[in-house]
Amino acid sequence: MKPESKSPPKTESFGAGKFLDYIKASTGQPQGSRIEVSVGKMSRAENRALSKEIKSKIESVTKNSGIWALCALEEVRKISLSLAGRELLTEQIREIAEPKIGPAPNDGRAWGGVIRKAVKLGYLVGDGRWSPAKTSHGGPKVLWTLSGLDEGAFMTDAQKERARRFIKMNLSRADAR
Repeated sequence: MKPESKSPPKTESFGAGKFLDYIKASTGQPQGSRIEVSVGKMSRAENRALSKEIKSKIESVTKNSGIWALCALEEVRKISLSLAGRELLTEQIREIAEPKIGPAPNDGRAWGGVIRKAVKLGYLVGDGRWSPAKTSHGGPKVLWTLSGLDEGAFMTDAQKERARRFIKMNLSRADAR
């Protein structure tokens, strides 16, 4: 006699389309319409205004991230000059630079591009050595040697002025929080 196999209870699987239809039906929205989610008791006009505000904030961060990267690279150059010969992790360089330039844009990769450019310009040298990092549970990270090379400021005067305004604005926002 064969033992009875217990099959799991049947559940309805939802594909993306079925799931969206289910959400629309449960919120009383007509099929084929865009899903609109409201925060609290908001009218459609308030909801649209909030969406536009969020979109403009995202565009602002995206537009300013290039300026931030230039400021960060300039700060890495200054750190390399002032601490020539020392060995630091990226997170240590970041800890020194961020009070002067403000926090990075909301992109986890923001410092990666800055560090790669600094290596390319010769401000940082990696010789294959590693060190545990505080921010990643002691995981091994590249130990950079600060070269102290100064190829001159790579920013034009107009870029420097724009960067100064950006840093001032960014730091005042951070203080307001």
